[in-house]
Amino acid sequence: MTEESLKRGAPRNLTKKFVDSISPSRSKKLWIKAIEPRGLYLLVHPSGVRSFVVRYTVDGHRRNFTIGTYGPMTVEEARSKARKVLGNTEDGRDPANEKQASQLAKKNAVTFGQWSEEYLEWVRLHSKRPKNDELYIGFARSHWDSKPLDTISVDD
Repeated sequence: MTEESLKRGAPRNLTKKFVDSISPSRSKKLWIKAIEPRGLYLLVHPSGVRSFVVRYTVDGHRRNFTIGTYGPMTVEEARSKARKVLGNTEDGRDPANEKQASQLAKKNAVTFGQWSEEYLEWVRLHSKRPKNDELYIGFARSHWDSKPLDTISVDD
């Protein structure tokens, strides 16, 4: 499929065969609108990477939400995920803002390593024998040092 034939902007039926046949533009991204569901796009980067994007409007502003990359995600999976994202926007939610907030929360989450440093400082000040704590915490840190505390479970 050539860039010229895609420039017309008409919605396309996204199928595996169609997506595989698209050649990337050398200079710019190609936005290909899907027939169904409304708001789903295939974004073809100059590098050849193909991503699925949902476009929606919240409070009068158009937003883009990347739901996955073609290859690891099939066209059918993209349609299903797009319907969920679009359903959330109908409820007045903004999936892009929710994703950013989630990523920020993960970035700011206290890790086991950070917590263990504070805990060991306290133990060294208040315990007569901090060596046992240091030994056990040291073992746990070798497994969970960078893991956020709220993600550690009994099964770990």
